[in-house]
Amino acid sequence: MTRIVIDAGTRRNLRNLAEDMQFTDEDGKILGNFTTAAKNSRREPQIGEEEIQRRLREGGGRSLAEIMSDLEKRS
Repeated sequence: MTRIVIDAGTRRNLRNLAEDMQFTDEDGKILGNFTTAAKNSRREPQIGEEEIQRRLREGGGRSLAEIMSDLEKRS
């Protein structure tokens, strides 16, 4: 990952990095999106509590041993 150091003046222009931002060039072409580290650490699940509970009740899936066995077969 490339690291870019932001000086204090640029940081003020970026509203102290308090919200997500989209970077574009002069023509409006999207260069990338920026999500603040603080916001990233407080992410909410993409599914609701009801769906979480349904999945927990339903169970299923595969054990880690099964997954590892499948991966080893591919090697």
